[in-house]
Amino acid sequence: MALPPLSASTWVDAQGRSLQLRPMQQGDAPLLERLWNADLTPAARFNRFLGQPAVLSPKQLAEQMSLAGGVGRTRAWLIVQRQAGEQAERVLAEGRWTPAATRSIGLLAFSVMTHCQGQGLGRSLLQALLRAAAEADLQGLNLHALQANAAVLHLAQGLGFERMPGLPPGPWLCLHYRFQGQPAQRHWPFGALSLNRERLHA
Repeated sequence: MALPPLSASTWVDAQGRSLQLRPMQQGDAPLLERLWNADLTPAARFNRFLGQPAVLSPKQLAEQMSLAGGVGRTRAWLIVQRQAGEQAERVLAEGRWTPAATRSIGLLAFSVMTHCQGQGLGRSLLQALLRAAAEADLQGLNLHALQANAAVLHLAQGLGFERMPGLPPGPWLCLHYRFQGQPAQRHWPFGALSLNRERLHA
């Protein structure tokens, strides 16, 4: 049985927030700049951008946006909140994968607003990114994380990522997720993305 298509979903979480999981769109750069430069601590930015704790420059922001692959692609996903009566969204979590040189493996990166961590957003986001990568016929995804980042390691390993053996010791680990079987025969290991629920509990 092939994977069903991945689409945007909305739900109300355990904190009573109205949230939406959706692909990144043209015009999201200001939302992501706020998340990356204001809503992440320097330590969280260091983890997300593999060693850079400082705020991102306009050039760096443009480079990060380009890594998502452009509008209409499902390489990058956001979880956004829209408060009642407000038009502007706020990004609580973002992630994307980009093809590696072999084109069969994707390089994964994601972040969750610092004060929203531990609320189940990272898991929902990673499930969407895994689904999008499976739909793109990738063989696997690689995620780099600090060995000291216990929360990310616990989350990723709980979803089936495994440490890649044989790498030299250092502060960073490479975790790998391998899709099972041929694309047409793949089964989704987590069941349906059940985000259209009244409440999502962490």
